[in-house]
Amino acid sequence: MLEREPCRNNQRMKVSWVREVEVLKHISHPSLIHLLRSFCTPTYNILVLECVPGGELFDLVAQSHLDVIAPREWLVRRIVGELASAIGWMHRVNLVHRDIKLENIILTKDLRTRTPLDPASLPLYAPAASASSSAYPEPLVKLTDFGLSRFIDPDTPHLETRCGSEEYAAPELIMGRRYDGRQTDAWALGVVVYALLTGSLPFLEDLPGSGTMNSGGMEASGSGRSSGQISAPLRETSANANGTRTVESASAPGSGAEAVVRDPRARKAHLLRIAKGDLRWPSPRNELCQDDFGREDTESMQDSASAAAGLGIQGQKTRNRLITPQAQAFVSRLLKRDPTKRATVWQVWDEEWLLTGSFGSAQSNTTESAPGAVDVGQRLSRTQLVAESSALDGNLLELPVDPRSEQGREWLDAYTMLRTEPLSAVARDD
Repeated sequence: MLEREPCRNNQRMKVSWVREVEVLKHISHPSLIHLLRSFCTPTYNILVLECVPGGELFDLVAQSHLDVIAPREWLVRRIVGELASAIGWMHRVNLVHRDIKLENIILTKDLRTRTPLDPASLPLYAPAASASSSAYPEPLVKLTDFGLSRFIDPDTPHLETRCGSEEYAAPELIMGRRYDGRQTDAWALGVVVYALLTGSLPFLEDLPGSGTMNSGGMEASGSGRSSGQISAPLRETSANANGTRTVESASAPGSGAEAVVRDPRARKAHLLRIAKGDLRWPSPRNELCQDDFGREDTESMQDSASAAAGLGIQGQKTRNRLITPQAQAFVSRLLKRDPTKRATVWQVWDEEWLLTGSFGSAQSNTTESAPGAVDVGQRLSRTQLVAESSALDGNLLELPVDPRSEQGREWLDAYTMLRTEPLSAVARDD
């Protein structure tokens, strides 16, 4: 719901609501939020969206990264595959989102209460796209909040309006340059993947009170959080007078994103780090792709600072279990400072990390396909691969279909839709 009175005094707020309605009326993809209806009362503009009961991905990362996400690389790969499928399809139909972030990604299932949480418990995302099949994809995540989205002309794609959230903004946005929204969406997806892997936002190192090291390694701060650590609540405000979405935080003083919002010097340093593309990773990292990284008993190795923060060496390693060379390479392709060298969203299917993960090399038959999988040019089109053995006991993981393959195109034709009726001007205006 959006109060009508502020919209009378703020044209951009009104445009944002109208644009979201117009865009959602024209698109349909399993991993994009579905608009049921829209209407106005004397006091409110109202959107009725489908019920998505699992909560924000932000909350899962903020509250349960250590126990739900860090032990399950396969879960991160499934989420990222769905997002890449949806965002890449949007770009294919010349739609850009411009506000991709953890808060705007909603889970269809509450993963914190799901028992057991294994690949077999996840909804089926890639049923065979055949005329005889009545099955419909069941996504794990939905991308929402299309108030800043717009359709672009692919022949003249560059935009000028700076919008979105600073933590997810690409260097060209920070520097006030014209930008291609498809490239800035790809960057924002890279930030989301980094957060899923680490439990932190990138480019927030060395903030006051963060206790980070210049080498890129992390020490625990006095608040018990490492640099950039995501902590609830961190929420977006409504659109401001300039039409941009900003964030405010109520996390512990001097920690993570709140320090950026509160301290102008820290904010400047943060934006400069983004503009330079100065990407750093927490330490220790799982350089050898050890499946049991952080699970061994290392209590005797705790240093005094870590012990005081309540997070020992073992806890740090467990949190960083997913920071493998393959995962870092994946994120680095999306967080390229030069947008012309940045991977497009659908190019992520070229990456080893998404297709086979980091932990398969220690077991046999790691690339064995599931029954019914189709091998297209030595690549599985219907991607079902063995994930981490010790965590999954050999269970198979289903990933979204590579949308560039023949089967992927069939899947998109069967389960996505772009209405052909004319768009109103607001859905194309910057």
